[in-house]
Amino acid sequence: MEKEELDAFALTDENGENHHFVLLGEFSKNNKRYWICEEIVVAENGEIESFGDIYPFIITEDNGELYVDTIDDEEEFIDVSNTWNEIVEENPELQQMLDMDSEEEAEK
Repeated sequence: MEKEELDAFALTDENGENHHFVLLGEFSKNNKRYWICEEIVVAENGEIESFGDIYPFIITEDNGELYVDTIDDEEEFIDVSNTWNEIVEENPELQQMLDMDSEEEAEK
């Protein structure tokens, strides 16, 4: 999986600031749907300048519209993070992609 193939989107926070993310993975657990996303910095020309922290989000759907929200419950956040770590451990391609991020950040 190449970074260029990942889905990118923007979220607006409570202060009206846009944050850009790429979708790394998606899974369902306990009848809930989750996205694991990495924050990106986008240049004015639309190119990705850098990659940042990884965030889990809970996804809900209402009348065909997707809603992305933070996970406020600490226990749920830890559970989702642990599940993501297990998914990464079982997926060498995903591990390699995430390791490339670490190498790029170390070079800066």
